[in-house]
Amino acid sequence: MSNDRIDDDKPHLIELPSPFTLEPGTVRLIEPAEGFADEQLDRLREGTLGRPFMIDYGRTRNLFFTITAVQSAMHLDDPNALVAAYTRKMMAFLLFMPAPRHVLMIGLGGGSLAKFCYRPSNCVPAPRGSS
Repeated sequence: MSNDRIDDDKPHLIELPSPFTLEPGTVRLIEPAEGFADEQLDRLREGTLGRPFMIDYGRTRNLFFTITAVQSAMHLDDPNALVAAYTRKMMAFLLFMPAPRHVLMIGLGGGSLAKFCYRPSNCVPAPRGSS
């Protein structure tokens, strides 16, 4: 028996063409091993799927909980960039304090702010001993 076998009990990444006129592209979501049934596709279209999914369109990936609102967005070629206007506004304090020692984030959302701050060139900690 080989150790290279695929474990069919693990979830799989499902990719399918977007069923949404206003959000074209490729839908990506994690599904159980048994796959994605027609009933689940109907629930996705209706907004009652009950779990997050992504839609890739061009060079952008958007995270949705329902199709009514984008929860988070990122450029595939620059995943640390802040795509959504509200995330750029939230980081505007860097204009006044470009090297904060600490940044407090409550909640994660799609992780855009955490990725942005983790990148050293974006939120560089102030040298020790400075205020």
